[in-house]
Amino acid sequence: MRAGKKLRVAATRFLVCLSTAACLPAAAGAVPTTYTSSAAFLLALPGAATTASFDGLSSGYAIASGGSADGITFTYAFPGGEGLIVTDGTAAGGGGPFSTTSSPNFLGTTDFDVLLDGDDLAFGFSSANAIGLFIITAEVPGTTLFDGDLGLAAAGATALLDVDAVEQTLSDGIVFFLGVIDPAATFSSASLDTFGGGGAFAYNVDDVVTAVPEPGTALMVALGLLILCRLRPR
Repeated sequence: MRAGKKLRVAATRFLVCLSTAACLPAAAGAVPTTYTSSAAFLLALPGAATTASFDGLSSGYAIASGGSADGITFTYAFPGGEGLIVTDGTAAGGGGPFSTTSSPNFLGTTDFDVLLDGDDLAFGFSSANAIGLFIITAEVPGTTLFDGDLGLAAAGATALLDVDAVEQTLSDGIVFFLGVIDPAATFSSASLDTFGGGGAFAYNVDDVVTAVPEPGTALMVALGLLILCRLRPR
């Protein structure tokens, strides 16, 4: 009898602690973190990731500004008037197929299947704590591509291209990664911006990753309630 009472008291205290923690604001000083390493980004994700790979769509699939593909809404006004497409490098005269992080498709434009310096993109998606993406390019770091030429902005932070942080070398190009994680709050928009001066480099985008926190606290509260119910005197 006394043992059961002690267990009920302990379980009640456990629930009070959980409820208090759930109601507290995010820890002071928690700020968005930027990443140029996909391994570090994936390790720090607050929950399960969802990846828009565009591989389930046909090459040449057109995405109008304000349109969506693989759960991401894209907004843009490219200076050359070209349109955003899903492509494997053959849809718009690019001479592909091109290598990418997940074959066969990636994002490009109707201008020879590539995005150019000045072709900035805005992303809309379900509320998340993280966004990351891969940049694929045939440019030469330090010659035609430089630090900060591209930036992924989200949650008030910007992950800037680091030309020394090459993720992967492909048969026809190299891969970079840009990511942002906000441990304190969710967001539902981001932008990929170029800062090279216009027309100086070409690139593609693939595998846009978003993630939301796991509902760990809710599950623990539910578990605590279940324990209380089991321990209730009959």
